[in-house]
Amino acid sequence: MIFMQRGAVTSRSVLILAIATQLLRSAVEQNVAPRPPVIDMHVHSTNTSPQAVAALNLRYVFLSGLAEDLPKWAETYKGAYVPGLVIPCDAGHAPITGRPCFNTMTDFPDVSLAPQRA
Repeated sequence: MIFMQRGAVTSRSVLILAIATQLLRSAVEQNVAPRPPVIDMHVHSTNTSPQAVAALNLRYVFLSGLAEDLPKWAETYKGAYVPGLVIPCDAGHAPITGRPCFNTMTDFPDVSLAPQRA
């Protein structure tokens, strides 16, 4: 009879432990606050990606980028951003990566491609 009581206690303990684990897991999952929205004033296209920025809940960014990176950001980033080119570029190459800044090998982009403002 003592053996049966121990078995009953063990089964009851396992059941209580399983219920407590599930309740604790639910409580922990509910208490994880989402990241607040962020405005980042200085994001580089050369050392981050649209996916990384979205994962950090960056809603608005000022993007300092290379010309060839801007189409990728335009296609994949769902937040708002203001693109800015890296200038000046020594002989058309970015200072840290050495990648071309523009479609030309010049220190500054071709301003004839900029929108004309009246």
